[in-house]
Amino acid sequence: MVLLLLILLGCIVFAILAEMEKGKGPAPRIHGKCPSCGHAADGEWLICPHCRFMLRDRCCGCGQPRSVFHRYCPQCGEPEPGRTS
Repeated sequence: MVLLLLILLGCIVFAILAEMEKGKGPAPRIHGKCPSCGHAADGEWLICPHCRFMLRDRCCGCGQPRSVFHRYCPQCGEPEPGRTS
């Protein structure tokens, strides 16, 4: 009896969590222009295919990899060097 109750409760929790996940869409992709050549570039790229400019660097606050298109580090919130606002 208790086992059936636990199974039913587990199914209800699973259904609720699955419904909550449906509302979440995929994270938006970051796009921008290459700071070097101005061609369109994807935030997931490591190097610009047009001029070979590095589109990723390391955060000066936490050292994690960061896209040059981010104004602030997604991990620690540190602003991009040279950019205060």
